[in-house]
Amino acid sequence: ESKVEIDSLEKRYPHLRLFTNENNVGTAGAYSMILEVAFKLEKDFFFWFLDDDNLPTPGSLKALKDAYALLSKSFEHPVLYSYRGKHWKDDFLAVSKGIIKGPKINAFCGFDILSYLGNKLSRNLVSETVHEIKFPVIKVSYGPYGGLFSHISNLRKIGLPKKEFFVYADDHEFTLRFSQIGVSQFLIYSSQIEDLDMSYKDGEDIFSPNLSLLKLFYSFRNTTYFYSQIKTQNFKYHLNRISFHLIICYWSFFRFLKNPSFIYKRLKFLFSAVKMGEKAVFKNYS
Repeated sequence: ESKVEIDSLEKRYPHLRLFTNENNVGTAGAYSMILEVAFKLEKDFFFWFLDDDNLPTPGSLKALKDAYALLSKSFEHPVLYSYRGKHWKDDFLAVSKGIIKGPKINAFCGFDILSYLGNKLSRNLVSETVHEIKFPVIKVSYGPYGGLFSHISNLRKIGLPKKEFFVYADDHEFTLRFSQIGVSQFLIYSSQIEDLDMSYKDGEDIFSPNLSLLKLFYSFRNTTYFYSQIKTQNFKYHLNRISFHLIICYWSFFRFLKNPSFIYKRLKFLFSAVKMGEKAVFKNYS
């Protein structure tokens, strides 16, 4: 039914171009396919990336265009992101406390022991209010596909997403390239997107029986690989690596007593995905 409805849009809007895949190629494959076509076009245009579960609020695109007009006076072709702080803590911390959004260097699979202990000691993140927004426009180091707004020239410079990532961490690896070539990136609070579907539902964790193994596989493998490529200090990286494995085993201990076979298989699965990420093995999930 969705495909029939989407196909009808081409007839109603002649300027719309629809791309269809018979097989699921993930976000990395889908965006790569579209960008390959876009790079061949000679027109001067902008991209606004949206995932299938992103719902832009009214005025969100105009807010990006207005912010771009102002920022481009000081920065050449800045990259902008819509705000998704209702579900993403790092967006909220950026606009409320000025904490620059970016990868934790020397983390392992995104895990940093100091950040973990700090969060445990200070659980004081309160709900968002307008009065707490002190940085409505703030620089960031990377961002997600959903809400990414960029001039085509920036995208040509950084190339295509890594198709082998399929999904998860592919957007962070892709947009971190902007920082690496000196393109300024900003999070724009006035442009907001609602996420209709989260990877983890309320109450779910990595040991939830019904959680998609496909999601777990690509999340752990890709994130492990991504952070291994940007580490700068082996000691901190391996400290986080050891801490990561210990924390995962600690989380699993009490569950193991209730269902040993399931927890053993889940741990084996997770650590296998992590090992593939460390060794840069890019097999598809099967």
